[in-house]
Parts: sequence; structure tokens; C-alpha cells
Amino acid sequence: SIRRQRQMCIRDRSETLSWGLFAIEELHLEPVTLEAGLRYERQTVSAGSVGFDRDFDTVSFSAGIGWEVIENWLLGLSLSRTERAPSAEELLSNGPHLATAGFEIGDPTLGKEAGLTIEATARKRRGRFSGGVNFYWTRFDDFIVLQNLGLVDETGAPDPMGELMLRRYVQVDTDFIGGEVTGAVDAVETEAFTGVVDLGLDWVKATARNATSDRLPRIPPMRIKGGIEGRSERADLRVEVWWVAEQDRTAAFELPTDDYLMVNLILTLHPFPDRRNVTLIVQGRNLTDAEARVHS
Repeated sequence: SIRRQRQMCIRDRSETLSWGLFAIEELHLEPVTLEAGLRYERQTVSAGSVGFDRDFDTVSFSAGIGWEVIENWLLGLSLSRTERAPSAEELLSNGPHLATAGFEIGDPTLGKEAGLTIEATARKRRGRFSGGVNFYWTRFDDFIVLQNLGLVDETGAPDPMGELMLRRYVQVDTDFIGGEVTGAVDAVETEAFTGVVDLGLDWVKATARNATSDRLPRIPPMRIKGGIEGRSERADLRVEVWWVAEQDRTAAFELPTDDYLMVNLILTLHPFPDRRNVTLIVQGRNLTDAEARVHS
């Protein structure tokens, strides 16, 4: 049964064609900078074997203002409205997705999703110390979500002992709120060597705008990243530690994930110091072999 459905997925090919026009402009009125962007995109999704053919027209725009309060210190505020057309998978899926242990069902009637975002930024751009604080709020209308609906067997029939999770693409109105804090300091500076310490944190919370304020699936938890890096003319060595929090703010039929600590080591070589566009990189990731399950 699984083989037959997978063959159907291979046989029922779809085609997506998209094209767009966009413009981005800046106006410098020291100490203020104004920015604006506009994008139009047309997307066509077709699948002749099932008689499916739909066109989507999306328009997105953004506007922002940045104010250099004092040298290298910037305050910014931006407003954007984005539209996204549903993908072929979101429209046409209908069968088991064995890589994710799911049975996914699309909705050919899905419409565009639209998001309105307000974002505020404070940033120190250059100097021995650099960093920033960034907060945003996004209100989505018709946000496309892959919703968990319970266990099924390989045919998609409900089965409490089944091994596949039934997932259906649906649209819900949602609110996202999140932020990011970053900072770096040149702790050691000599003619041949620079030692840098940096720290970063990011988080996001997503909630459906309905009577029960449902939680959304696959939302990443808070993360903190710290690093120590030594830079020289011929080589850079970086040790970084990632701590990812547990995610117990889960949606229906979604399991929580535990927190984990991951240690990485990155060596970057510059064999030709006068040509920095040539680098050799060796990376060791998760050196402590931690069990790390990415919630998203």
C-alpha cells in the first residue's frame, strides 16, 4: 500500500513557475536613513494529472527609518507587509511522508498568507564593542500550518496504534512575538592577534488568534549562544557553546523536546593572508555527542 501511494506521488508530478519584480531604495538624510521596498510576484502551480492549475499574485512592501543617535549607535523602526503563496506540497500532498513518520494531506483551496510586522532595533555597529537588541511582532492572517491530527496506519485510516502521524495543511490567524540580543567585545587586541568574546540570545512565541489561543506546532525554543574566538593573519580558532532550552509549549499531538548543550570547534585557515577570499575550514560539531532534538 505504501509503495503504491509513493508511486502515485512520483507519477502525479506538479510544476511551479514563479517570477517577480522588486525594487529597494534608500535615502540618506544624515543622521537619518529612510528605506523602502516593494515586490510583486506571480506564482503558478499546476498538476495536469489531477486537473489542478492555480495562479497566485502576491504583493509585499516594507518601510523603515534608521537614526544614528551618536556615531556608530543606530536606532531603527520598520513596518512591513508580506504575502506568500502556498507551495505545491501545501496544496497537493496526499500520502505518507516516511522521512517524518507522517501522512500529509494538502488543501487545494488554500489561499495566500499575509503578515504584518513591526520591528524595533537598537544597534552598536563598530568599535571594540558591538551588538544589538531587536524585537518584532508579526500578525499573520491565514498562516499556513501543518497541523497534527492523530495516529493513522499506512493508508491514512485512523489507528491509535499506527506509526504515522496524520498531518493536514490548514490556515489559521496567528500572532508571533520574538526578539534577539547580541553582543561582542574585542577582549584582547595586539598587532598580530585579536581575541573576541560574543554572546547571543533569541526567542519566539507563536499563538493562534482563536477562542482557545491554540499553540502552533514546530516552534523553536529559546537559544543562547556564546563563543570565544582568536583571530590572526593566517588562522582563526573559535570555540562556541549553544544552549537550547526545552520546548514544552507544544501543540496537539506534539511531543516536547528536552534542552541540550552543544559544543562546537571551528578552525579557519587563511593560506594567502593578502587574499582573504581563500579560506580552508575545519569544523567539529557537537563534540560532547549530546542528544539534540531540533523542535522545528
